[in-house]
Amino acid sequence: MSAPRLRRRALTITAALACTVGLALAGVGPAAAATPSTSTTSSDVSSRIVEALHEKGLGTLGSRSAVARALSDSGITSSASQSRTVAPSAVTPAPAGVRPAAEVDPNANRDAVVGQAVLGDELYGAGEGYNADASDLEHWTNVGWKPVAGSPHEIDSQVVKVGDAVYFTVTTYSKNYNASATLWSYDGTTFSALKKFDGEVGLAAAGSKLTLLQYTNADDEEDSFFEFNLPTATVSQYDGTTFTTPFESKKVLYAPIAIGDTQYFMAISITSSTVNSAIYRLDGSSLTRISTAPFGYSGVEWDGAFYYGGVSSKGVEGIYRFDGTATPTLVKTGVSFAGAYNLPDVGTFDGDLAFTGQKRDKTPTLYTFDGTTTASAGPIGTTDYDSAVFQEFDSKLFYAADGWDGTDTWIYDPKATTSDPATVVESSVPTITGTPTVGKVLTALGGDWTATAKLSYQWLSDGKAVKGATKARHRVTVGDYGHAISVRVTGSGPGFTPATQTSAETAKPLNGTIDFYPEISGKSKAGSTLTAKAYSLTPSTAKLTYRWYRNGTPIIGATKKTYKSTSGDVGKRLTVGVRASNTGYDDASILSDPFGVRSK
Repeated sequence: MSAPRLRRRALTITAALACTVGLALAGVGPAAAATPSTSTTSSDVSSRIVEALHEKGLGTLGSRSAVARALSDSGITSSASQSRTVAPSAVTPAPAGVRPAAEVDPNANRDAVVGQAVLGDELYGAGEGYNADASDLEHWTNVGWKPVAGSPHEIDSQVVKVGDAVYFTVTTYSKNYNASATLWSYDGTTFSALKKFDGEVGLAAAGSKLTLLQYTNADDEEDSFFEFNLPTATVSQYDGTTFTTPFESKKVLYAPIAIGDTQYFMAISITSSTVNSAIYRLDGSSLTRISTAPFGYSGVEWDGAFYYGGVSSKGVEGIYRFDGTATPTLVKTGVSFAGAYNLPDVGTFDGDLAFTGQKRDKTPTLYTFDGTTTASAGPIGTTDYDSAVFQEFDSKLFYAADGWDGTDTWIYDPKATTSDPATVVESSVPTITGTPTVGKVLTALGGDWTATAKLSYQWLSDGKAVKGATKARHRVTVGDYGHAISVRVTGSGPGFTPATQTSAETAKPLNGTIDFYPEISGKSKAGSTLTAKAYSLTPSTAKLTYRWYRNGTPIIGATKKTYKSTSGDVGKRLTVGVRASNTGYDDASILSDPFGVRSK
């Protein structure tokens, strides 16, 4: 098995990467920590989880989703494996007239950016996933994510707020995959490169201190993962002025937990038959073990404790509470998680605890819990999400969810009601990229639109709608030849008055290029029938004609697809010229490689 691409799998097992996906860190705005489990006795589950973490990078949104799938596939979160210890009580239904969460159009969620840290009146984040290789630090606007001017490029998938700045890393790799990471800060005005580290670095935060987990032994991952060994971290802290002396943790720190000014970490150990985890407190230059903990990966500080979605070694799934001193306990929310598709995602919103519940093949439901009463806030996301991140910003709840088709963002605004007057969708004139040539693909770039407006497309040929051409990409066809191409984009959605914009027309498409390569097949013995083949013919509708040659001289009458070799061809070089023609394309003529004929 080849090693996955390091940059997005880097920051393995880091506190910060749990932050990256928004698991909330206490008092700092970004979403924070994740948690692993107490001894799940299944070698199959262990290997599935190790493989999931190997492929995605511990703590990232993709990693949490992969682990969710591993648990789901193995039956750990199936109804058969879960105990109902809490009888469900009445849950207040979603208030009438409130609009359900709205999806951010993929055009506005550039490179699957996940909101992670609020600084002042700005929400910041970085791209999450393999499609975010050129990610800058980004900030949220009413038309979606936009790069922050002056940002370093290709920042890692972690943004953490401490004090009056957000912090992130940029990791680079040598030709032999040795990593080095630079810690950066941004105070809303200035970017500063603070320090360079050998290896990969993860970030966590509690109170006024940033914690750094440095992984210098993460390069030999191919063997270590299959041996169920995960890299340990060197731990240090930064208070905005001084870096402390680092110490070796001796533990595999999976994700951070912050309660007030105290930093905790989940430590995970995996063998061929068990997955174990425990919570450790960071005490200066050492780690103090607090307790074991149910497996989980989405949590937040709330009401003086840390709450997360987890599943115990006995298969009891639900919301767990860690108070900083003892083993996490199950919270009675009144929501049954028996038969859940995956573990609940947990965050905060408007002073309450927020979490999701999802059955297989069902849309997740968003709930809020004030410590006594649980209320439904309606559906959020879609059926194929495996893990998600909450982030409160601008009196709205941002929900970035990872599924099989990538990362999407939904926004829940309890103040948006069905009785609100419709607002006009903000829009801009779309542009078209690509070469207007038959057979080539054109792409519509919508530009800046209201982030939650749903964009639809209609391609036009001389101003008339092209049947079936309703995607953001359009392959120029023969029917488009000689006609100027444009695209009409419409933004719409609940609570919006639709807006439509049409791009400028392209030049009239040029003739396309026919692609293929000819080859002679058959036996080399004289008297055998040889066949001319045109491989990878594009377009496949092209008409083909043939001409056979002996030592470069046309063979009289040999103008068909097949040719029967003769004794006169022995020792000669046979070739075939294939000519392809198609309406809307330039003709193409290509000569095959020589073919030798022997007497027997």
